[in-house]
Amino acid sequence: MELDGPTLMDATAELLDVGPRLVGTPAEVEATDVVVRLFQDAGMQDVRREAFVWDAWQPGTAAVEVAGARYPAEPLSPTPPLAGVTGLLALETDADVTDRIVIATSAGTSRGAQALLLRAAGAAGMVRVSERHDDEDGGPLVEVGHTFVGVRWPSLAVDADVGAELRAHVGEPATVTAASEVLEGHTSWNVVGDIPGTGPGLVIVTAHLDSWHLSESAADNALGVGAMVVMARKLAEGAWPTATVRFVATGGEEQGLQGALAYVQAHPVEAGSAQLLLNLDVMWSPEGTFVVMSDEDRWTDLALDTARAEGIQGVDGGSPNPSSDNFPFQIAGSPAFWAGRFGWREYHTRSDLLERLEPEEAAASLRVQWAVLASEAYGPR
Repeated sequence: MELDGPTLMDATAELLDVGPRLVGTPAEVEATDVVVRLFQDAGMQDVRREAFVWDAWQPGTAAVEVAGARYPAEPLSPTPPLAGVTGLLALETDADVTDRIVIATSAGTSRGAQALLLRAAGAAGMVRVSERHDDEDGGPLVEVGHTFVGVRWPSLAVDADVGAELRAHVGEPATVTAASEVLEGHTSWNVVGDIPGTGPGLVIVTAHLDSWHLSESAADNALGVGAMVVMARKLAEGAWPTATVRFVATGGEEQGLQGALAYVQAHPVEAGSAQLLLNLDVMWSPEGTFVVMSDEDRWTDLALDTARAEGIQGVDGGSPNPSSDNFPFQIAGSPAFWAGRFGWREYHTRSDLLERLEPEEAAASLRVQWAVLASEAYGPR
């Protein structure tokens, strides 16, 4: 099995045929079925669905109304249904945002940090302007996602054109509305499969299969699932690894790492005793910096050396940050590795398409991931 661009793109395209994979939609079920088939075809053993129940959020529609005009918006999770929240429009740089609807920029602080800070400052809600995002046709884009606030607080996203209109009305009363909903007791699934080892030890590889609703989400994160499939094929077709390699395609990652949390809760011993947790999330994107995050110096050195040999200039990002599936496993006790190209301006927008990925560059990142995986799967515990 070659770890090359065409092979990786073919594996990635299988999941992309489903389209956007928002939890709580028929596409979520279809995506789970596709991953089961891919895992089985890759030679994994004991492929299974593991269900978990949670309250899944659905975006619906949203708008900002000011000066008699109504502007479309996208709710950020977990914004609740809003019949109408009214306040004066303000900028996030204003000294006092109490009870204001605050216009925030995507060019600075992350949406999660913005929501936390503005809520703590007493703001009535946030409208985040995706002003850096332009697709290949020059059209405005909206970045959707989860704020990780932990509470249901009004947070909307708008494109650059709407943002400009809203900024012209700072100081005037505005109303935000949202038709979002929560699917209480919703069932999602993780898909799990093994390449059994010939000896002791366990390596866990994670990648999430869900997405938001605005695009097919190629870089985030069908590419990660495709990489899992290619890695599994290589393991199954070559020498069997010493350690068992378990592949976990998680559901519900985009709304708070729900699948990873559920897996750790259901399998606390395995989740906390893996010799490596390899997370494949935004493994490559069309622009940005290739950041290597690792709990073990030996993995960092190996990854940076391999990246350099592949023509990738990587940087040491320290320990993996808590924004992806690695985090619950780290809390449980397993050391993690996560490397990817971050900083793409069209992340979480409708422009996250397979055609935007450069196959050989993505495959070079795959070979970096493989080097780390192989160092533990075939090496001593």
